[in-house]
Amino acid sequence: MKYNKNPVDNLESIAKAKIPILHIVSENDRVVPPQENTYLLKKRLEQYGHTFEVISVPKGTAKSNGHHFTHPEPERVVNFIWKHATVTNVNRQ
Repeated sequence: MKYNKNPVDNLESIAKAKIPILHIVSENDRVVPPQENTYLLKKRLEQYGHTFEVISVPKGTAKSNGHHFTHPEPERVVNFIWKHATVTNVNRQ
């Protein structure tokens, strides 16, 4: 916690670049607890005026301590990628 070079502690450049983020999280993840990771990142990015989309999965598998789960919204992910990866200014020669 004392190390200040973690990405979650250095978010201004991500916010300024307006990098789109969509994260899928399992609410019962004991490997990477969402409150200490995903939701902390979301809160801090929003302080810079950046949006951060979250797809919440109530429960991951018991075997993975909640870390792995069945993907709930693959179409939403495809749409997110399509929306943000569509090139509008292509340099054609």
